[in-house]
Amino acid sequence: MLLLSCQARLVMYIERDNRKTTSEKEQQGGSEYLSKCLDLLICHIVQELPGILGDILTALTNVSGRKHPSTVQAKQLKMCLPMMPVVLHLVTSQVFRPQIVTEEFLFNYGNLLNFIRSIDLGETNLDGAIGQAASEELIKTTLSTFEALTQHPVLLTSHRFTVSLTTN
Repeated sequence: MLLLSCQARLVMYIERDNRKTTSEKEQQGGSEYLSKCLDLLICHIVQELPGILGDILTALTNVSGRKHPSTVQAKQLKMCLPMMPVVLHLVTSQVFRPQIVTEEFLFNYGNLLNFIRSIDLGETNLDGAIGQAASEELIKTTLSTFEALTQHPVLLTSHRFTVSLTTN
């Protein structure tokens, strides 16, 4: 549901409504109910992200170094890997980014980049399990997310120890 919501531009609408409620609060007290609802929705989505990223990492861990994933592993990959665009949507959002970019997120993202390198080098083959197009899409989305992260050095420098650990 979260993937479909992101594709339907939910994040954009949350950002817009968040700006509205923030400016209304400053001007005249605003709509407290809308503000509380938005805060709860944002909090819920932020809480879901570690599970999504964890599922992706688990699926990739299970096939790491394999040339031919099993049927069960292929099914797990097909369920988890299409969720990667959710990570991209949230990292590129000014509302979600400060809340999701934590030490745990950066550490897990560093692990994900190591898997992407393994896939790109051909050490791990996902093509047979999910198809070449889906494998390329995973790489593209992961690198786009990485690019989005690098455009916010303030967030990265506040977690510089974790960033330096994951790049080694």
